[in-house]
Amino acid sequence: MDTEQLNAMRETARRFARREVAPLVGTEGRDGDLGGLEGVLVRAAEAGILASADPDGAGFEYGVWGRASVQEGAAASVAVLEELAVECAGVAACVHFAGLGALELVGEEMAGEALVGEESIGGPVAVALFGRGWRVSWSGLQTPPPGAVHLGAGGLMGACDFVYGAPGTRRYVVFAAGDHGWERALVAAEAEGLTTASVESRMGLAAASVAHLQFDAVGVSPSRRLASASASATPQAHVRRLMLGLAALAVGNARGALREARRYAEERFQGGAQIEDHPAVQLLLGDSASRVAAASAWLREAAAPGVVPDAGGDGDGEDQTPLWRAFAAKLRCCAECGRAVTDSLQVLGGYGYMEEYRLEKRLRDAMTLEAMAIEPNTLRLLCATNPGGVS
Repeated sequence: MDTEQLNAMRETARRFARREVAPLVGTEGRDGDLGGLEGVLVRAAEAGILASADPDGAGFEYGVWGRASVQEGAAASVAVLEELAVECAGVAACVHFAGLGALELVGEEMAGEALVGEESIGGPVAVALFGRGWRVSWSGLQTPPPGAVHLGAGGLMGACDFVYGAPGTRRYVVFAAGDHGWERALVAAEAEGLTTASVESRMGLAAASVAHLQFDAVGVSPSRRLASASASATPQAHVRRLMLGLAALAVGNARGALREARRYAEERFQGGAQIEDHPAVQLLLGDSASRVAAASAWLREAAAPGVVPDAGGDGDGEDQTPLWRAFAAKLRCCAECGRAVTDSLQVLGGYGYMEEYRLEKRLRDAMTLEAMAIEPNTLRLLCATNPGGVS
């Protein structure tokens, strides 16, 4: 994909976000009109923004984490997520997580597996990877660690916490420890032996769904064991995309906060002058802008074709250096963008904490993104122990 095509995708996502997502967020209520979220996601699918596992779906090739991302890289998906997050990081998160789930089944299509009909295209899919009681490590991404969900003759056993998805998720692609390393299984939310506990009380990203899954001898038929030959079968490939997408949400969220802070500074007066002319406000805006610019540059480098190849991996460590870049991008983008949101909020003073200005929502979303999936200290350890070095 060339620069012109990438910019066209950005513009499409920007227009969609302004037309569909911004009114959903509005100025009333803690997180906006979440009742209208399902309709927005339907229209995102129709516009080709939401990825689909259906070859006839509008987003099959170029939706966020659509099939084209396997060969062409993460840049387009990351760009679209960033533009959506400018208006609402929570809605962008729904698109991100749904795309990751769809790609797992698209991989089966590419591998020639017989996943068809409702089995492959029946609504959004979420990915369950992080088991209860294990911390992400380089070795754990290659060989399932103790604490990972186990897939044996008796079915799936174990638990996954904080499984993120889009509203309406009724199926899960579960990464589990099998007889020959990591395996994947497609499981319905209504499957016998599966207990799903929705996490309702959350600080940020309220639009996305979060669930804890408990597996107690959940049966998995051979047709629902996903082929390891898929380009998206390895945990490394999924985690790389997950990290880059979360970094993109952080950058877009901070861009939106900076935009609102600048708008406020242009409209408000104090001491007979616009507050944007006050040195203290200028310093806050300058710090915020510089942090957003730096984070955006890191993200684009990490997601650029040839730097982070999205062709998956076979678990032998060849993809660990680009995965390290994704870890680093998530760590630094979320940290710097969190500071940028804080600086933007301070431009409004006490008004920044009022719901109607939406800066407090930006702050909640930024804090959630920083802790989401892999928390900062674990990311620091992964970066410190990167087997591939810094390059």
